[in-house]
Amino acid sequence: LAFVDSDDQIDRDFFDVMLPYLLDSNTDIVCCGMRILGTQVSYLSPSTKTEYYYGKDCLQLLAQRNGCGDYLMNKIYRRSLFYGVEFPKGKIFEDVFTQHILFGKAQKVVWLDKCLYNYRINAAGISHGKQINLHHMDFVSSSYEQYLYIKKVAPQFSEVSFAKYVNSIVIVAAGFVSRQRGKLCRGLIADLKGKAQACLDEAKSNPYCSEKLRHELEIVCHGY
Repeated sequence: LAFVDSDDQIDRDFFDVMLPYLLDSNTDIVCCGMRILGTQVSYLSPSTKTEYYYGKDCLQLLAQRNGCGDYLMNKIYRRSLFYGVEFPKGKIFEDVFTQHILFGKAQKVVWLDKCLYNYRINAAGISHGKQINLHHMDFVSSSYEQYLYIKKVAPQFSEVSFAKYVNSIVIVAAGFVSRQRGKLCRGLIADLKGKAQACLDEAKSNPYCSEKLRHELEIVCHGY
């Protein structure tokens, strides 16, 4: 299975290069690097050469945001990996709700040192659009679910995953404050303040929550 965004492009040999690795009986996910269309920017694997990982080891890369990506678009999957896994209904950022589960189920993941996927930044899209709305709370919710999952199945990576969740609160809160006003926005900020306050004590003792991140979390709690 592959999931290509409608406004993106894949190289002609995307499947020709990646599929042979998936045919390995123990491989469940094959990932490739991405180019950002219209720029000179590209993202390769966490290494500069083809690497093999146990699926749960990718949860650490996912939590560290180390090139792994909790998006599905630059990966192909063994179909059986999706047995019992569904995208959440009525949610955006469905990748973030799902990718950690797929890594957790995978026996082996292959990261190729080749850019085969071409990503288009859409100024009107969900990820890069200027309009922040209720659905962006899904980013926070999905990050929290990801943290809870990693805490359960790979607790050795839970602290870094918690820091990623805290970061999602800070990012979305800043977006609401800088881009919108009104009753809805104030209600969402109040919700984020509650989430931030619940994280505050743990963030202070978490080695992956930098001083800057803790300061930004304090601003969400008391400054908005």
